[in-house]
Amino acid sequence: MTSTGKHANKGSPLIHMANMIDVNMECSSPFHTQNTPHSYRVSSLPFTSCFFIDNRACAPDDRKSLVANQRMWLLSSQGRRTLNIFTDGSKTDKAAGWAVRGIHAGRVMFQFSVPYARKASSHDAEMMALAHASKLVAETMLGKRSIREFRFFSDSMTALTSIFDPRPHPSQQASLLFRSNMHRLFSERKDITGCMLWTPGHGGLEHMNITIKNTK
Repeated sequence: MTSTGKHANKGSPLIHMANMIDVNMECSSPFHTQNTPHSYRVSSLPFTSCFFIDNRACAPDDRKSLVANQRMWLLSSQGRRTLNIFTDGSKTDKAAGWAVRGIHAGRVMFQFSVPYARKASSHDAEMMALAHASKLVAETMLGKRSIREFRFFSDSMTALTSIFDPRPHPSQQASLLFRSNMHRLFSERKDITGCMLWTPGHGGLEHMNITIKNTK
């Protein structure tokens, strides 16, 4: 006799896996290939030795020194040759929003300010800013082969921690988009390097201040 009704698939492996998912943890694409245990990390190909994420925030007393060093680097010859990306997301009483700004050799390569969902959190906005910026970075660097380095600046330590994490987490779809764009970029260009760094928000780098204002 064939089983019917709500108990028909009680022993199904998929049902068992679904029951193990933490209901408080977002998992927008639980069976996506990037979410498997063997999925690529920053430490795996094609990112090994050419892509780095430093999510550490400095102590408040050290912020002026950090900003000064970052500003000096941006003005250096290496900094001017690099595609520098500033991202931010914010949340107000009305809605959330995110903004990105790409600079190369003193020129604005791209700049976008996008209103986001009303019920989205500031973390959601920060993650989506990084995700959409990754698409712009990939398009820019695949179209301009003379640019061989990029550098992200974000004031969100949690977003920098989560953006390349394959495990279930809030705004996981942003991580999937970011990782896909970075994988495409580094797979097609073996001659580039990139990194992601934390920088203070308000009162920090000039381009970061502009980006923050654009989220309003």
